[in-house]
Amino acid sequence: MRYIFQHIVFIATVALLSATVTASPEDPKSERDKNAEQVAKAWVVSLMQGETAVTTSLSATPFAFDKKQQIKTLSELRVLYEQIVEKKGKRDPKLTSVKIKTSTPESVEVLVTIQGEGMVIAIKPGEAFRVVGFWD
Repeated sequence: MRYIFQHIVFIATVALLSATVTASPEDPKSERDKNAEQVAKAWVVSLMQGETAVTTSLSATPFAFDKKQQIKTLSELRVLYEQIVEKKGKRDPKLTSVKIKTSTPESVEVLVTIQGEGMVIAIKPGEAFRVVGFWD
């Protein structure tokens, strides 16, 4: 009886380890992508609602604006966000879709579509995921 119990424990342990090894290569990417999507959504919503302090807190520098302009400080970035809100006005964010465009350990690009118009949000993964650029 003891032999059968040890054998069952051994088989269960091997099965558990096999499942862990099989699942682990996808888990970090999947978790990274989910976190990036959440940060991208929160960033877009806060910007559209004119909550520039929140938008700034979800950002990091250097920040690529339209892939042309590099913003070097968070205070400059907040001024840019305020200018965007002033120009576009506060809006009700109706996100049509949010999906991963590209994903690497160093960067995740999230495509956010709002009523047919798309923009790419660049996210830097890490302990705290931060937006480091956007363009359309």
